[in-house]
Parts: sequence; C-alpha cells; structure tokens
Amino acid sequence: MTYLKLIRDKLKLLFIDAIILAVMPLAALLLRFEGVVPAAEFDIFRACLPWMVLISLAIFYFYGMYHRIWHYARMRDLIAIVGAVTLSQAAIFILTVLLSIAIPRSVMIITWLLDLGAIGASRLMFKINLDLVTESKGGRENLLIVGAGDAGAMLARELEQNDAATISIVGFVDDDEKKQKGRLAGFPILGTTRDLPAVVRKHKIDTIVIAIPSADGDAVRRIDRQCRKTGANVRIMPGIYEMISGEAGMGELREIRLEDLLR
Repeated sequence: MTYLKLIRDKLKLLFIDAIILAVMPLAALLLRFEGVVPAAEFDIFRACLPWMVLISLAIFYFYGMYHRIWHYARMRDLIAIVGAVTLSQAAIFILTVLLSIAIPRSVMIITWLLDLGAIGASRLMFKINLDLVTESKGGRENLLIVGAGDAGAMLARELEQNDAATISIVGFVDDDEKKQKGRLAGFPILGTTRDLPAVVRKHKIDTIVIAIPSADGDAVRRIDRQCRKTGANVRIMPGIYEMISGEAGMGELREIRLEDLLR
C-alpha cells in the first residue's frame, strides 16, 4: 500500500509539472507581448510547446525530481529545483538556437522565472498538504527535549528529518537562564527542568528526551527525578563515550540505565 501511494504521489507531481510547464511559457509569451501576441509568434510557439514540455519532464525525471520525498524537503531540495529548471530551459534554448526557431530570448528568461516560482510553490503546497494530512490523522508523539545545546539542536534536526511522520517536537527545556524564552532549531525553549511537570501537562507531552551527553551522574539523577514526576516516557541520548567509541549513534534514544545515573 505504501509503495502504491509513492507511485501515486510521483504521478501526481508529474501531472502537476506537465501543466505548469505548458502554462508558464504561454504566460511568459503574454507578458512579453503585453497580452497581444502576434499570430506568427503564437503559431511557432504552439508548435514547439509539446516537445518543450517533454524535454523538461525528461530532465526533471533524470535529475531526480520525482525520487525525492518532498515531505522532508530541505534547502538542498530547493537547490535541486533551481538546477532542474535551469537545465531544462538551457536545453530548450540550445535546441531553439540549433534549429533556428524564432522564440524571443526574453520569453525564455521569463519562462525560467515563472517555472521556478510555480514548481517551487507546487512542492511547497505538496509538503504542506502532507503535513496537514499527517496532523489530521493524529498518532504523532509529542516530544520534549531536555537540553537546549548543540546536542539538543542536532537531535531535533535528526528527528525532524527522519521521524517527522511519527514525532512532533514541542520544544526544549534548559536550566540556562540566558536561553529562556528563546528558540533553538526553530523550536521554543519552554522553561527550566524545574518547570517540567507544568510543561508536560500544558503541552500534553508523551516523551521526554534528555539530550545532555556531557551531563554527570548527579545531573542525570536530578533531571530523571523531575521527569518521573510527569508520568511521561523518559529517554536519554547516549553518553559522549558511547558515541565516540561507536557503540551508539546520536539518534539512538534509549531508556535510562544504571551507568547513566553513575556517570
């Protein structure tokens, strides 16, 4: 079922792109001639449009535009959109020059700009739609991270990238007063460890993750006592020694062990 859904999503994106790639050049032509396109120009453009769309779709496909999971789109995916659109327009431009097809160069530039905006917007709407569907279905775990430091930020990015469908990061707590009411990795810092019971109740937290690999045993025991008061599940990131030695990775969350309390 999941495989079929992926195929449907790819076909949906392919269909959307085909419409965009057919409509945007016509819009560019109208903009270039201020709404009144000469008949000769329109006839040439109409004859070229089908193969222009097919070339662009082929380049998009081989560029990997339909193999990406847009639900987890990041900056590199935006760069891929720019690359695919630029390459497709460059290929079309070269063909029009080689075949001596009289398409105004300004139309090609306007088409490039319109394609960039429309393709980017379609991927953004696709991502937003998936997010809304995921949220409406529910079932995601509300997660709170203890420790608004480098490790907490890296953990948030790791979970957001790989587990966004099942985990909803609510925010952080940290005992550093300077960090209060700030944001880290896009998520709010909601208080200190003393506020854990209140934060858990207010935000309906399911799981608390202690993300302070350098914390000693005393700190882990103190935070663990506060976490236990909330009734939420408690997990901990591996310690520094475990990660350096390769025994565990950063995203491998586990229950608190005796060795954590005796660090």
